[in-house]
Amino acid sequence: MKYKIFGYRGQLGISERFEEELKKQGHEIVEEDPDIVYHATGLYDDALEYCKKYPKAKKIFNFLDYPIEAAEHWNKEFPNAKEQFKAADLVLAISEQTQKQLKDYFGVDSTVNYFPVRPGIKNLNSDKRYDFLWVGRTQGNKRYDLAYNAIQRLGANPSQSLNTVGTEYGGNFLGFKDDHALNLIYNYSKF
Repeated sequence: MKYKIFGYRGQLGISERFEEELKKQGHEIVEEDPDIVYHATGLYDDALEYCKKYPKAKKIFNFLDYPIEAAEHWNKEFPNAKEQFKAADLVLAISEQTQKQLKDYFGVDSTVNYFPVRPGIKNLNSDKRYDFLWVGRTQGNKRYDLAYNAIQRLGANPSQSLNTVGTEYGGNFLGFKDDHALNLIYNYSKF
């Protein structure tokens, strides 16, 4: 199959991982005349515009997250989201929670599809210098506060014991890390 891929590219993006996995499976990544147009991350204006040139291409739109705290922003800034989802031949959700959000907020049916993951974590049998590790967003519906409060209830100081890797601050913030550094941090963590 021939795929045209849309979506954010960069350290936090999934488009490159998705392309790599498709190539491993024998598919082609193309700029013209695709069989499938896949949009990895967000609103789909660019993919829909592109599909006007290739109307026979099937449209697959992936949905990452609908932060409840940003619902008002979404509704104002992206009033066409529901229509965009309905224009897709297939809508993918990254988890059952996201699938539920799509149904509840947009009335859209979707299929859960987990992303190709980064290379596996290699066990280095290293010193366990970090007590607790949180990887990912800390805001809104990610429920970071539960981990933070649980660590407090254990008698530890989350500002020192809860090590956070990602783009949002929390606990002992370690920042965003590439795959190699993240592998080391996983190995240095007890929990």
